[in-house]
Amino acid sequence: MPQSLDFKRRPRRRRPVLAGMVTGVALVLLGLAALAPVLPSEAALQGVGRIFDSVVPHLLAVVLALAVLVILLGQRVLALAVILAVLAVGGVTGARHVARSDPLVTDAEARTIRVLWFNVLSDNPRPPEEMVRAVNASGADVVVLAEASHVETQLAGFERAYPYQLGCRKPCNLLVLSRLPLDAASLRNLSFVSRERYAQIPLDFGARSLTLVAAHMLKPWYDEWAVLEENVLIRALDRIDGPVLVVGDFNSAPWSLRMRRIADATGARFVRLPPATWPVEAGRLGVPIDNALTRDGVRLAGIERWGGDLGSNHAGLMLTVVLPPGPPADG
Repeated sequence: MPQSLDFKRRPRRRRPVLAGMVTGVALVLLGLAALAPVLPSEAALQGVGRIFDSVVPHLLAVVLALAVLVILLGQRVLALAVILAVLAVGGVTGARHVARSDPLVTDAEARTIRVLWFNVLSDNPRPPEEMVRAVNASGADVVVLAEASHVETQLAGFERAYPYQLGCRKPCNLLVLSRLPLDAASLRNLSFVSRERYAQIPLDFGARSLTLVAAHMLKPWYDEWAVLEENVLIRALDRIDGPVLVVGDFNSAPWSLRMRRIADATGARFVRLPPATWPVEAGRLGVPIDNALTRDGVRLAGIERWGGDLGSNHAGLMLTVVLPPGPPADG
């Protein structure tokens, strides 16, 4: 009889051990969430930082789930300590983002334009004609497509809706489609890894003006090439006078070290609640690696996911852009 009772108690004796193991996993993930956003890109383990700093909220969500499991295993004090640590790391991450971001504006009287950014995916399995129809029906004033080789044979299909076009030379990376003239627009290189992944598009609205910048950047864990592209983008933005809107596939979330560095160096601001864009199958639970930044009076009145059903592994961004006020009238 005593042996039988001892047998029944063994599972309970294992609970503290199991709770300790779960807590250990939680602490490793928590350490990644805390350290990844501050691990310098020049560090020996920078790849670890650049891979994980965009998914800090996801890591913290997993840690919270593990803390709940620890509670169920009977170790409430241990779980509470983990939860408090999650709140601390989440608070710091949130504070960093809030300091560099703005909420959407609600001024219905402001002059706005619509800008569409979309990474088409060069090996998109859907017929390119579908992309042409969707873009033409989007209502955007200016469209920037990345990895545009998928629609390279269909450029004529855009001409009625977007008579002004730039890009899709060899190779076909960025393609700019516009209802507005592109007289001073240009395509440039961020690096020689892949050409023409930077577009600079001055737009003139009479008393108002705006420079639209689009970039498709290398993944941030590509060591010195990634840092080089960040520096090229920062220098390019520093040379632009006046209001600027930056859109692109940065392969990084706004709270990552890459994006914080770009924002701090250029004075650009993020949107407060960026929509997730990758992987498209994850929907709202994905990571916002396609982003928009504004500077010098440009604000956003809307930012929405676009094109999640068009075959790309990214969702696009449809932006409602509030133009900055023009100079005061004389007299």
